[in-house]
Amino acid sequence: MPAPPPLPGGPRGAAAVTAGPIEAGDSKQFRTAARVGRWTVGQVFEGVVEPEGAPCAIVFPDVVGADVSPWLAAMRAEVQGNRALVGLPIVGWIYAGQTVDRRAFAVLPPLVGKALDAHVAETGPLDTLAALQLGVELADALTRAHARGRYLGEVAPAAVRLPTERAERLSMVDVGAARGLFRQTIQPVGADARFASPRVVAGEAPRPVDDVWAVGALLAWLLGAPDSADAPRRGVGMNPALGAFAPHVDGILAAALHEASGVASKRVTEMADLARALRGVRDLYRLSPEAQQAILALRPHEPAQASGVAPALAYVETDSGTSPRARQ
Repeated sequence: MPAPPPLPGGPRGAAAVTAGPIEAGDSKQFRTAARVGRWTVGQVFEGVVEPEGAPCAIVFPDVVGADVSPWLAAMRAEVQGNRALVGLPIVGWIYAGQTVDRRAFAVLPPLVGKALDAHVAETGPLDTLAALQLGVELADALTRAHARGRYLGEVAPAAVRLPTERAERLSMVDVGAARGLFRQTIQPVGADARFASPRVVAGEAPRPVDDVWAVGALLAWLLGAPDSADAPRRGVGMNPALGAFAPHVDGILAAALHEASGVASKRVTEMADLARALRGVRDLYRLSPEAQQAILALRPHEPAQASGVAPALAYVETDSGTSPRARQ
């Protein structure tokens, strides 16, 4: 997926260029305040929800053909499904409709924070502990989304928003490109093969295991080689900052990406399991060096093929203080 739309943080007070009811009988009204830029699928405007005056972003996609009904039906189903995201740090479409001149549009809330890919491009990779914490938070959020029956299909760096102020929190923007919402546009967009599983890239509906793959690919990119297109397939052993943790992190990522072994017991297929494994290695990483060495000394060294998969899933340091059972 290309970068999400260039979304504003709120109205800048520019004069409205369009206004009025969107559809007959619809109580909501929107007006555009300023053009923000162009996304792959169409123009993006800073907008306002009337009469509340709440900020939003309005995207006008270049839908192929005169009849926008099929696209609107898919988008309205997406908006309905996004109700499952309420209370989660995942932002999606909140409205879809057409203007009085029958031009299709969709509405997103304003985003806060800074895109992960932009941050890495400007300042370099995240600190190792910060990267592991990011993985834990993403996996926790998606675990809750999965419990509500919602699967994203892709977790790209451009869609992850890092907090820039104390009041903000890590969040994700999900525009549904990986689920085919913009295949009817003049310039169709789909899933990015670096951050979506082969099944999702091929156009199949995402499953829980596909989101596990996506988070694993994002962390491999972040902890391994952010400037490398094939980082998700290379592991993170080349990252000197991980030190003795590299085999264990590689084990988690290999299990998430279904590499190193075709044995089902050495794969992570549930997001809750991935969250637990990442939380364990994060907690161990932030211990004192002496404590790290003492615990790592108890871990069996496994050959490169297994890459520490089983030990990685058996770390005892969790937020709840309980020990997840090793999957042998």
